[in-house]
Amino acid sequence: MEKPLFRGPFATAHTGRLGVSCWQVFLLLIAVCLGTPRFEVACGAEPAAAAGRRLNLLTPADLQIRYAEARQQLAELNLERATKANQVVPRAVGPREVARLTRHVELTRRQAEIARENPRTTVKQTNLAAAEIAVANVRDDLEAARKANERTATDVKLAAVAAVNMKRLEAMLEMAEIHLELLNRPNYVPSLIDEMQWHIDQLTNEVIELRHQLETGGNNTFGAGRP
Repeated sequence: MEKPLFRGPFATAHTGRLGVSCWQVFLLLIAVCLGTPRFEVACGAEPAAAAGRRLNLLTPADLQIRYAEARQQLAELNLERATKANQVVPRAVGPREVARLTRHVELTRRQAEIARENPRTTVKQTNLAAAEIAVANVRDDLEAARKANERTATDVKLAAVAAVNMKRLEAMLEMAEIHLELLNRPNYVPSLIDEMQWHIDQLTNEVIELRHQLETGGNNTFGAGRP
């Protein structure tokens, strides 16, 4: 009489060659179970690959729209993050920064709308929207600086914002207003170099401001009570 090849639930009913087949099925089931995580990872990777293939099928105009919409989503998430930070710790993000993030959301929404309406002629329109937001940002900073000085003291030496920084804000506002005025003129067609220079100037000013704050320990603030 043949002895079961293995002991367990299958041994009571199957022996010999049939027992080998059941054992192989059992091992196969174990192998499938162990391989399940890999299968799930592979399945999870498919949507990303499929998304990449779908992008390959889009026209340049469609890609411009998708890019503008993704940029809008990122701006909205940046604002949401700041809002949630303030819910946890009040004034963790200053009111002026929240206002900037809000205006940036407005800008990206406008630019997404422009792209959806006519993605082939968006350069001047999107730059115009950006120029309007830039003017609003600098005006807000300058107004906040003036209010901060009004709250501190009449003596220039004790002012919250030094005179040189006030002049700096005024110069930045003049630059932004000139750029906006140019874009508002129907006969003005900005060249690629002009637009690159404008963006480089903006980034340069922001980098200089960040370096100054780091080197001075952030002393160039508008006081504890921000407008």
